[in-house]
Amino acid sequence: MLKSQPCGNHTVTSDPTEPLFEILSHPDFLAMKGLANEAPIFIHTYEPPEEDATRRRVANLAARLKTAGIVLAVVDLFDLVLEQLEEEGRLHRIIEKEAAMGNRNCWNCSTIFPTPKPGWCHA
Repeated sequence: MLKSQPCGNHTVTSDPTEPLFEILSHPDFLAMKGLANEAPIFIHTYEPPEEDATRRRVANLAARLKTAGIVLAVVDLFDLVLEQLEEEGRLHRIIEKEAAMGNRNCWNCSTIFPTPKPGWCHA
């Protein structure tokens, strides 16, 4: 259950998605004010142990934004990268190399990533 407390002119809630909701539903964000005519995006980072809770929170936040009439798309960048690597037939090599090297040394496996194909990443 979420708890809320009055604080000045607004209510402080223990809902960790409330600050995100305020950012994503703010008229300036939706009107792309302060942006270089880009689509308004928001990237939320979190620690790996928070994965399950974060996925639930994102789903709840997305539902709340949609209910508020905001059109949105939830994109998992990790899933996109995995999909791309699998399509290019490189994911299995990365998994094999990670297993051979161990998780601690896996960051060094970036040497098997070639330069992205033209058109893969639109700037």
